[in-house]
Amino acid sequence: MRIKTLAKRTDWEKYRQEMLAETARFIEWGLAHPEDVIEIPVKPASEGGFPAKVGEWFWSVVLTDRKDSTILRWLNVFRGHRTHSLWRNR
Repeated sequence: MRIKTLAKRTDWEKYRQEMLAETARFIEWGLAHPEDVIEIPVKPASEGGFPAKVGEWFWSVVLTDRKDSTILRWLNVFRGHRTHSLWRNR
């Protein structure tokens, strides 16, 4: 039983190190390419969260392969060109 537990712990430690390395690579990339970083919309905790449909819409725009003008416009907004009302108070 101890061997099985030790194997699980070793697997977890390996997985944890891989996650940390991937996160570090992503942060380094983001710092090197700030113009390509997608900013996830946020609201102060006191204002409550976004409706679920907003989350579905946001991720559908970010993760789509489409490149029409509407998608490109929203990707520019998410990359920091704050022209939309989501950021009017920031």
